[in-house]
Amino acid sequence: MIIALCILLFLLILVALLLFCDFLVILSVSEKQLTLKVRVLHITIRIPLKKAEDKTEKKPKEINETQDSVMKSFLEMRNTFTRIRTALEKTLSYLCRKIHIKEMGVVGKFGLGNAALTGMSYGAVEAFAGLVTGFLQHFFKFEKPIYRNVQMEYDSLIFQLNFAMVLKTKPIYLLKAALIFLKHNRKH
Repeated sequence: MIIALCILLFLLILVALLLFCDFLVILSVSEKQLTLKVRVLHITIRIPLKKAEDKTEKKPKEINETQDSVMKSFLEMRNTFTRIRTALEKTLSYLCRKIHIKEMGVVGKFGLGNAALTGMSYGAVEAFAGLVTGFLQHFFKFEKPIYRNVQMEYDSLIFQLNFAMVLKTKPIYLLKAALIFLKHNRKH
């Protein structure tokens, strides 16, 4: 009986701590995978949102196909953001009163294996990073300026954008925000 009460008390204390702790949320988006990491109380939970593809050696004649897949991944991510923008606006208008963002950053690399194509496409990637950060600045005030560093890789095929933020909120607000997002995302 005493052991059961001690375990119950421990769980209640743990739940109370989780309700008032800072969360580190890292959303990592790349050509091959989409991952979400949540860190609370020095415990990191990694949630793969899209499985990584098999890594195989690319033959020289497949370079154009790979360049197309990198651009396709970028355009797919941009179109997804555009599609869910209304639901995000509703969700963030709720969260702007419930969440405190300490800092945010966008870092990444982009390259198509061809300097000319990389240079022409880089503007679109940088504009997308600016669109997302500007969209968030519309709803939230940040303690520190948003850090942005997207670099061009001329000789390699790579598309990797990592959005990371440190925020403080209560988990119940995040749950309610998720329900608001799902409700408004189904309409579109």
